[in-house]
Amino acid sequence: MGSFCMHWGDVIGDTMHSAQDPFYIVKEEIQDSIDKLQTSFHQWEQAPSNSREFANLTKELVASSESIEWQFLDRKVDELDKAISVAARDPTRYAIDEVELEKRKRWTSTARNQVSTVRKAVKSGTGLGNHNGMRQEL
Repeated sequence: MGSFCMHWGDVIGDTMHSAQDPFYIVKEEIQDSIDKLQTSFHQWEQAPSNSREFANLTKELVASSESIEWQFLDRKVDELDKAISVAARDPTRYAIDEVELEKRKRWTSTARNQVSTVRKAVKSGTGLGNHNGMRQEL
């Protein structure tokens, strides 16, 4: 994955449709995983805390959130952040404006926060009798 960042610098600002923009390709992949995590999290919130479903979902959510953090957030989102920084230094060269740069920065921050919130809620809820009081809309 070492050439990943160099590739970003070559294509980050080309006037391409978002479907061809590497940022959006990677974003979609990461967002799909986060969406699945959130779906499981909402099921976990609804499950009775003394049920087998709750126990299984707890294990699944802890493992999934850690996997997403390691696989995507620690690697790919860091690369996205680097690509955003490169583009921010010379937005004209990459044909990208401040509004788009801010949208990208906001998304990377939000992605990290969404996964962290689920992981923390599940880990803190595993020892509590009533996890349903911890509802958070992500």
